[in-house]
Amino acid sequence: MSDVTQRQAKQTLNILDQSGLNREETDVLHKYLPILAKVIKKGVAPPTEQFHEVVGLGPLAHLAHHEDFTIGERDNPDDPHKFLKTCGGLFVWGDFRDLVLKHAKQLKSLPPMTLASFDLVQPSNNGEIRKELPKNHIFEDVDEFCALLALHRHTPMGWQRR
Repeated sequence: MSDVTQRQAKQTLNILDQSGLNREETDVLHKYLPILAKVIKKGVAPPTEQFHEVVGLGPLAHLAHHEDFTIGERDNPDDPHKFLKTCGGLFVWGDFRDLVLKHAKQLKSLPPMTLASFDLVQPSNNGEIRKELPKNHIFEDVDEFCALLALHRHTPMGWQRR
């Protein structure tokens, strides 16, 4: 079995584990899998989104809400110009420096805010993702955005790769 196939098998087992199917439901799935494999092999399987709707599950989601987290008010947040530089675990793209960071000013305080995080549940393009994000998912204030990014260095992993 190739590495890709082994990785896909592990992902499939993980999906099954998270699905919460009971014994009888797992038996039904087991009966469907060989049929589904033949349909896919023949090239007659409908596109994933169409299949999702045909079986009554509605439009296929690309994102799943993971969690909301609140960041309390911060006095004297870090100067983003000092900390948003390419270093171990952080790459600051030239366009980010030119289009965003150069406009950021150090804040005297960062107001409290609640941010939402999402999991990507299937391969998706930018348009599909944007359709599902909440309306207020874009930071309007460049100063707050950059101060918030600079705060990340204080997290347990800092700028280290996760």
